[in-house]
Amino acid sequence: MVGVQFVEAEAERRAALKDLQRVPGIGPRVAADLYAMGYRSVAALRGQNPERLYEEFLDFRRDLGMKILPHAGADGVFDQLVDLVRGNGLLALLADRDLSRHGVQVEFFGEPAKMPIGPAAISLLTGAPLLACSLYYEGPRAHVHVFPPVARPAGDWTAADRFDEDFIEAAHAFTQSMAVRLEEGIRMHPGHWHMLQPVFLADLDPRRTQ
Repeated sequence: MVGVQFVEAEAERRAALKDLQRVPGIGPRVAADLYAMGYRSVAALRGQNPERLYEEFLDFRRDLGMKILPHAGADGVFDQLVDLVRGNGLLALLADRDLSRHGVQVEFFGEPAKMPIGPAAISLLTGAPLLACSLYYEGPRAHVHVFPPVARPAGDWTAADRFDEDFIEAAHAFTQSMAVRLEEGIRMHPGHWHMLQPVFLADLDPRRTQ
């Protein structure tokens, strides 16, 4: 794991929030590395069909030391994630593509795209650092690159009235900074970015951009 010092430094202070680019196996790979270092990560996983396959996904990740929160899009999941990070948990989230209609527009490789605002919002509400990660392969070996913490918007947002106009503006700016850091990781190993769905607004169904 390249950049492990950033995880260790932040873990000594408090929780860390990790944003990941989409690479095959990145969640389990990061979790396995962190577990070997003595850290247990938390992840939210959406349901999949068939259900038996979904249960196998859950069991595999739990065997790697991950705590899994089944994610069905309910608001309560966000509150659980905030509480876990406030309790000094390490949260790993895929953040290079918005899977809902609630993402914010960012500039990504010079094109407009939507990314989830959740990672930035959780980081602001909890004070936890936001660390971008990328994963790449050299032969059969997988490697994780952890970047320095993403620069935070000025001010203390831990006591903010979440999702008011000022908070959304700060979280939006934070998400844009995260997008720049994810770009950096993808540029290092572009052939390892596992994105098999449209991510740029120009390529999306117009209904997804509304």
